[in-house]
Amino acid sequence: MAESKFEIETSSEDMDKYCDACKEVGETNVVAVFFCQTCKQYQCEICNGMHKRIPSLKGHTIDSVNDQVTVNEDFGMHGIDRCENHNELAKFFCKTEDQLCCSSCVLSTHLKCVVVEIDELTGTNDTNMVELQTTIQEGMILASKLMSSSARCSKDLREDQENLIQEIDKIKVNAMQLIDTFKEEFHSETDEAISTICHTSDSELTKSKHINEDFRRIEAFMNDVAKEGTPAQVFSAITVYTKQVSRFMTSLKQSLSQMFTLNINLDFNEKLIKFVEMTDSIATMSVERIDVFNPMELSTVASVDVNELRDENEPFYTGIDFLSDDRVIAVDNKNSTCVVMNGQLSVLGRNKVNKQPYDCCALADSTVAISYGNRRSHDQHISLHIVHKNHTHSVIKTFKTKASYFSLDVLNEDTLVANTIECDQPAKLVTLDEEEKDIDFPFPPKVYALGDSKTTCIPSLDILVLTDKAADKCYLWNVKENTSIVVEDERIKEPRGVCATSSGVIFVCSSATHSIVQISPKGKVLGSFQLATYCPYSVAVSRDDKKLLLFKKCERQMKLQLFKLI
Repeated sequence: MAESKFEIETSSEDMDKYCDACKEVGETNVVAVFFCQTCKQYQCEICNGMHKRIPSLKGHTIDSVNDQVTVNEDFGMHGIDRCENHNELAKFFCKTEDQLCCSSCVLSTHLKCVVVEIDELTGTNDTNMVELQTTIQEGMILASKLMSSSARCSKDLREDQENLIQEIDKIKVNAMQLIDTFKEEFHSETDEAISTICHTSDSELTKSKHINEDFRRIEAFMNDVAKEGTPAQVFSAITVYTKQVSRFMTSLKQSLSQMFTLNINLDFNEKLIKFVEMTDSIATMSVERIDVFNPMELSTVASVDVNELRDENEPFYTGIDFLSDDRVIAVDNKNSTCVVMNGQLSVLGRNKVNKQPYDCCALADSTVAISYGNRRSHDQHISLHIVHKNHTHSVIKTFKTKASYFSLDVLNEDTLVANTIECDQPAKLVTLDEEEKDIDFPFPPKVYALGDSKTTCIPSLDILVLTDKAADKCYLWNVKENTSIVVEDERIKEPRGVCATSSGVIFVCSSATHSIVQISPKGKVLGSFQLATYCPYSVAVSRDDKKLLLFKKCERQMKLQLFKLI
């Protein structure tokens, strides 16, 4: 370690009454007559006269030493600015060991360290205070999320348990003895598992409440010390509480990352459902841990009136997505145009396409797939485009398709999930090698007209999602596990566009309720985001899951909005 670069001064309290400017040139005994409040400097008559002659220093507040407003040295620091070992005021900061220290500490344990006076470091107080306050605010948000998740986890589990118990009770009417036996077994086994989870959640809730209270206490204290404390006190407070806040943040993040809940399933025996004959096994159940999904908050980043971006006809963005470099791509069905925009939704380029496009999805390396589905003219095809850095594009491949496709999403690097129009298969897999494969959906077969359904996928979870506008439903199918979920909720009415984060949070455009509804990959509705009178039509999420792009309309007024996901 480097040697300490100064010697400890032992001076009287009257030292501060001498001219600070003269001290800097070695004259330590010149009595100060004035005090500059702006510079926080004592000055003699000569230095004060020179101070007044400098144009850039005009407007400074100068007081007589006798009339000088003193800084509140008695601000209650609760002992955090005093040395724990010697109970002396900490006037120094050890850069080597990142800690406050007093004169005794410097002489006894920090002689080989890089040590400086606190007063030399207070110039960064404002910046450090902002950073610490920002971290505290982030910590309070994390603590609130953890508290909310803990409480909601217990509540949802109890509600799920009660809902399933009610389902059991419906069957009980026709199979009283078997149902009563199963109900007792179900309640006992699930209650034990749920109680374990709830105990953990309650512990985390209590811990997060304590941490949240600590954050509020620290925040209040930091506000007070920022207003009333000396620069040294502010620095001491920042140093001490930065470490505490860091520990709290680590604890909160660790708690959030380790949260889990249960997925409780019931699979009633087919014989019982049909109520044909008695059976010894009326149902099967499973209790498994699943990730906790919290609703994501939407914060507006940019919003543009699409009508103001009109080309020839009134624009209508039937397809939107994010390119790999975070530019925005949109296909304008009414003007047969592919529009490229930046992160603030300013138009960077417009590129005409030969036919009216339906949807677009971004592949790797700024490649975009665009669907065209004019079934009547038998001109249904998919084209691949390269979007250049100058915001123009080139067609690199076009191939005709047997089916007419509306929405597109990327399953993997060479396969798309494509939602069909007027076809007995609601969706198909389309490879970039021009192969079209049927998907064996476990849902009732249905033919969808243009705009009545859209699809997306969650590759990491092997889940396909299909919206059904007429039925007010969303279908989730786990291809790998061959399990399906039908999502029905009063918040989901006339669903249209749909997209999903890589972790599995699904965003559905509920046009009749004028909202974006969030669904977990297990089919639980997490919440909804209201859009006033606008009907959401198209939606896309960025590759890093941090931004959401939305096209919405209200009569003839249309908007494109970019949200930050929190």
